[in-house]
Amino acid sequence: MARQERLSTRKMEFEPLWETFVTTIQKGDLAPMFFDACEFPAVSTMLVEDDAHTTVTEERLLVRKEAILADIAQYQTRIKSELVKLYMSQPTNGGTGHQNATAGSEGEEVDLSILHRATTLFKCFSWTCDTFLPYPAIFEHEHVKQYRCASSILDRLKSEASVRPTAILLLKHLGFPEDTLATDLDDLNGRLACLCGHPDYQKPVDFGAMVSSQIPVETIIFRNL
Repeated sequence: MARQERLSTRKMEFEPLWETFVTTIQKGDLAPMFFDACEFPAVSTMLVEDDAHTTVTEERLLVRKEAILADIAQYQTRIKSELVKLYMSQPTNGGTGHQNATAGSEGEEVDLSILHRATTLFKCFSWTCDTFLPYPAIFEHEHVKQYRCASSILDRLKSEASVRPTAILLLKHLGFPEDTLATDLDDLNGRLACLCGHPDYQKPVDFGAMVSSQIPVETIIFRNL
């Protein structure tokens, strides 16, 4: 019990240091969550050093920076692989079968580039929310980021069968190819509006909102600011 209390103290010391540390890593990718970071080999070794008696400091953290960055890279690859498998496991819009097995079978390499496409959208798991977002933005969504470890999020995220064909139709309507990257739509987000008269979509919204709206894509316009 005493050791567990010391370990809890070490984690409390580590948490603010970690929150600062993750702001320095590469942007545009998933920043590992605190409880996940505590399980990284480089971090967990630091926390239990000297039977968890040694105070966690910035200096001790930075000494392990390269090892922690390697752990982060492995973490991000694992999360991406799981998300691609989730996305590719959804039945096609016809209701039977599955999407093209680009994600690979057990033991095969997963095509992580799928995650960067504008058509790869994940639904918020809150029953009151219909938000669809790409990776890694889905992890920053208000209902998702309250969870502090990735496994809790992965167990709840959804990728619905109707999303990809709807997204493809909307892309074509807007003059974009099917393999358009999510980042290529940054200029459109917050500028898509609908002429159908629905009050929720008369004001400009983002691509994911229009995909989830289930309104005819022909009524959607790109509104200049």
